[in-house]
Amino acid sequence: MKKVFSLLLSLLMLFTLATGCASNKKGDGASKEAATALSESTVNKENTKEVTEKKKEENISFATWDYGERKDMNDAIIKAFKEKLSINLEIVNYPTEQYATMIQTKAAAGDAPDLINVHGSGSGYGKVLVANKELLPIDGEPWLKNYSADFIEGCKSVVDGKLYCVDVTIHVLGGIYKKQLFKELGIVVPECYEDFIDVCEKLKAKGIIPLMGGFKESWTTQMLTHQSINQCLGEVGKTSQVFEKAEMKFSDPVYKKALAYFDEFVKKGYYGPQPLGTDAATASKLIAQGKAGILVQGNWQLADIRKTDPDGEYGFFTIPFNKKGQQKFISVSMKPTGSGGIAIYAKGKKIDAAKMALNLYHSDSDLQNIIVKEMGGVSTNKIVKVDDKFLNEVIAAFNSGKPMPFPDGYNSQPVNDAYTRGLQGIAAGVETIESVTARMDELKKKELEQQQ
Repeated sequence: MKKVFSLLLSLLMLFTLATGCASNKKGDGASKEAATALSESTVNKENTKEVTEKKKEENISFATWDYGERKDMNDAIIKAFKEKLSINLEIVNYPTEQYATMIQTKAAAGDAPDLINVHGSGSGYGKVLVANKELLPIDGEPWLKNYSADFIEGCKSVVDGKLYCVDVTIHVLGGIYKKQLFKELGIVVPECYEDFIDVCEKLKAKGIIPLMGGFKESWTTQMLTHQSINQCLGEVGKTSQVFEKAEMKFSDPVYKKALAYFDEFVKKGYYGPQPLGTDAATASKLIAQGKAGILVQGNWQLADIRKTDPDGEYGFFTIPFNKKGQQKFISVSMKPTGSGGIAIYAKGKKIDAAKMALNLYHSDSDLQNIIVKEMGGVSTNKIVKVDDKFLNEVIAAFNSGKPMPFPDGYNSQPVNDAYTRGLQGIAAGVETIESVTARMDELKKKELEQQQ
């Protein structure tokens, strides 16, 4: 009996042990499944969070005056910001005539748009915005590497020497010539002043007017002297400051030397027998017809040449007033007191998003190509590639020396009128460099007295 009871007890213990083991095995599987489910849930949540963050959108505003005039460009900017940064750009377009007042009022109230298109950072309302610390300095931003160091240096505001915006297009002054004509005469593009004089003499010897200006219109006279003034003044010529503060007079020997080139070229007959007989459009036509050799103008004047000769091949070079091997100073349409362009509102609530947007604006080559095409002019951004041979020569000219603003940027309108009309008088033989510069000095003196 005891043996039977002992056997039954042993069987009962084996059954209990087996059942417990099975139960534990099943429990281990459930634990692993639960752990796996928890892990997958966590991963899914993280993925969802990542996707949500990627899709998270920012809204920023942009003040400008040109939405209607440059709709394709502005729409491309909106699209790029949306697709590449998930930034919704609201364009606030103020009428041109009200723009300065509206921006100053909004900025002073702490309610300006996050991005502001400014005409310049060192004059007018731009000067006020900088002085009031309402624009954010952008010195050191990564996208600045897309521009030459010399150009960036020239873009800084004269108010405090800091950078607030960068012009993406400019115009360059120089000489436009017909390549076929130069090839036929065996003329090589000049690199220094001596070579330039040699080119003019060769053209003159062939019965071709060496230079065209269009001096019937007074504004055209300064196209040559802008270049000679910048070369003569060189590094001194942050010209806006030199003359604005009257640190130098217009009758200074250096300035008079710059104007003397104009007088010399007229007297040598380089501008033909009647330099005041043509306007800019006629001058362009004579270049297209091969009756004149070099049109001294801005790169924009090619459009007028194309009206007469749409298929001709034309080249461009800056007029070289430098000696061989000497530093060149290139005259470009930079603001003499500080660049214009898109700036960041310093008191805005979306500074980080505004910085991201500005970085894309200056770093996306496709977007920059659209901007340059719409704005016209020549790209200052090294990432922009163009197929136009003429524009590539203009860009090469821009990069061949130190860019300097047009010297008339430091003149008031009365002083500038005395400058351009005085040059017309020199071309007509009724004025001298001394009489022109003396009149400019007298006008400047009166302006300073009125300011005091």
